[in-house]
Amino acid sequence: TLHEIRFTGNTRIPRAVLLSALDIKTAKPEGENSSHTADIYHHAFGQAKVNRMRKTLSERSEHFKSVREWRVQREGGKNVMVINIEELSFARPGGFPILQFNRVHGLMLGAGGTLTTHLTGKESVFGSISRGFSSKIWNHHAGIEKGLFKRQQLRFGGSFYKLTDISSNIYLRPAELSLSAGYYGFSLQDYYQRQGSQGWITYASREWMYLKLAFTAERHDNLSKSTDWSYLNRDRLKRGNPRINRGQFRSLSVAYAFDTRDHKSTITRHFHTFFFANERASRGWRGQFAVEIAGRNFGGDHTFNFYRFELARYTPISGPHHINVRIAGDFSDAPLPRQRVLHLGGATTLRGYDFNVFAGDNRVLLNLEYRLIQEIVFNPRDGVLGWTLSCFLDTGGVWWHDEPLFSDTDDFRHRIKASIGVGCSLFLDPFGPRAPWSLAAELAAPLNTSFSLQNPKLILRLERMF
Repeated sequence: TLHEIRFTGNTRIPRAVLLSALDIKTAKPEGENSSHTADIYHHAFGQAKVNRMRKTLSERSEHFKSVREWRVQREGGKNVMVINIEELSFARPGGFPILQFNRVHGLMLGAGGTLTTHLTGKESVFGSISRGFSSKIWNHHAGIEKGLFKRQQLRFGGSFYKLTDISSNIYLRPAELSLSAGYYGFSLQDYYQRQGSQGWITYASREWMYLKLAFTAERHDNLSKSTDWSYLNRDRLKRGNPRINRGQFRSLSVAYAFDTRDHKSTITRHFHTFFFANERASRGWRGQFAVEIAGRNFGGDHTFNFYRFELARYTPISGPHHINVRIAGDFSDAPLPRQRVLHLGGATTLRGYDFNVFAGDNRVLLNLEYRLIQEIVFNPRDGVLGWTLSCFLDTGGVWWHDEPLFSDTDDFRHRIKASIGVGCSLFLDPFGPRAPWSLAAELAAPLNTSFSLQNPKLILRLERMF
């Protein structure tokens, strides 16, 4: 039996809370009357109790981080269990550089950071600042988010900002755009400025599921091209940055997202986190459903209701063979402002077609993929090297708000586009399942109405499409 339980390293978690989570009955000192019976100790029993304590404290204590080590030793004729507790730091700072390049700002440099504290719950302060060297425009972003509860988090947040955002295509990452513009000289995306504030409430019933309510009040303005530079194609003039519908924008949005994949990834945009593609995902679901109401009783210069969904399913068939499907839709009941018009075409939506070649207020998209995955596990910490082979079919269509998707067979064949292709990728995951590095090459070609292939395109990517 154990005569004493000793905790070290805890300054903010009371001893009574630790004892309750551990739940081991110790022997009473000689001469002290007690009706309870001490637990009979052995190592497997102690390990099970420590594991249970770790899980309980992770769910219920806002200060607990981990159990560093534990042991049982003999001291002065007594059996003493010593458990070293690691608590979360009172404040945890984090920082990141901003390095981007595009034709409206040229080289854009800056920095951002977060500061998370544990006072009553969890508080996060965040901010960033950057400057375009060619445009001489400063961007900034600052905000705070307050978390309540441990198991089912409720978070309240707000921010104010002046930002450069991309138009239309939510599937593009800033790193892809900067590489294309700075190295190859491709001006893939269009930009606009939004300045204002946003407030939100997020309820996370589980770690990989959340419901978010947000109110946005901001002003949208034009940005102009300020440079034609690129490492390659230096003499090539870049196209100008298209004009947007300027004015005040106010909206209320509700979004629900979930992720049950075996390997998960996230992406952070303007300090908001979203579930994102992972090269190793082979089983499970990822989805998002959102409704946005702009204008109406909120004021602003743009009025529409916007509905969006994206649902991806990853299904193992046999051994390394998998079938994966993504279906997405975006629908508006009124004309969208130019900066919000939807597009199809390019490496993130409809492979084989030129980038953003099709436009409209409504969009449907289906990606179907057969995928063969092979992995080599390096060590127990889940270091992984792997490769994949795939073949795919992409199909979708866009149309304006006052047009039906199709009214006859010819209309349907005109609006719905399709492409097919093959691909391969290599990926390395040295740090666990949330941050794989990958390099992929795909060959895709449009599939016309006579089901013949035209003008195949080679696509290089640094991450999985979905």
